[in-house]
Amino acid sequence: VISCEQSVIQIHIANQNSYEDGTLAFFLRLQVLNATEDRILPVHYSDNYFSLLPQQSKIISISFQTNENWMIQLSGWNVQPLKLLSSACT
Repeated sequence: VISCEQSVIQIHIANQNSYEDGTLAFFLRLQVLNATEDRILPVHYSDNYFSLLPQQSKIISISFQTNENWMIQLSGWNVQPLKLLSSACT
């Protein structure tokens, strides 16, 4: 469910690296940011700061309240920041 006041989101995150490559996605972190990329707080994550082996995946639930435009960003120790989802509130 996605709205501009209260959002409960599930995100499926996967490390698509091959076993032969062996690259671990290390210390992954999700953040909910506003349009100026400041953190929106409070946010409840079912898990955060986690690692994924090659071909491993995980579903993360995120819940928060805001009247601002928001985006969800994934970053990690060896993962460049990536915007996964956003919403424009009117």
